Amino acid sequence: MNTHTQALEDWQFTFENYEQLNCSSYDTELQVFRDYVEEHEADFNGEEDDLAWKIEDLILAAEPYFDAIAQQEWLEDVREQKAYLTSECNH
Repeated sequence: MNTHTQALEDWQFTFENYEQLNCSSYDTELQVFRDYVEEHEADFNGEEDDLAWKIEDLILAAEPYFDAIAQQEWLEDVREQKAYLTSECNH
């Protein structure tokens, strides 16, 4: 099996199971995948090109999941900041 095929299949598995990742590991996997594709895309055969596009589709499917988590984390940070500022003003 071609090294590129194996690497892409590993990312396919990762992004198919995105719920197992936290936001940080998802962002890292996404960046490493995109860097890999940018570096090696010229060497991909047709099957590997198709696989890379399937992975991009999986990434698109996962984005709303991680966007919702990021939004929730942001809201929690805002609440904590407001609570802290309120407690500081009351002292």
